[in-house]
Amino acid sequence: MPRGPKEPDQTTFVGRIAAEIRRRRVKKKLTVEAAAAAGDVPAPTWYRRENGRGLTLESLPAIAAALGCQARDLIPKTLTER
Repeated sequence: MPRGPKEPDQTTFVGRIAAEIRRRRVKKKLTVEAAAAAGDVPAPTWYRRENGRGLTLESLPAIAAALGCQARDLIPKTLTER
């Protein structure tokens, strides 16, 4: 049985950022490989960041630039909003 991409845990701050990164990438119709190339990181690194692993505040500007937005656009307002 094929597995789909693992969804980040959206009950955490990092998980909500990761979900927003994925949402924006899909909305722009970018593959992981294309987004990774635009962000100047290997595809496995981009994939891990979309899953909330290895995602740091320092990595957000490059991710945002690859997605055509500002880093602040990736950060949720609060954890209680959905």
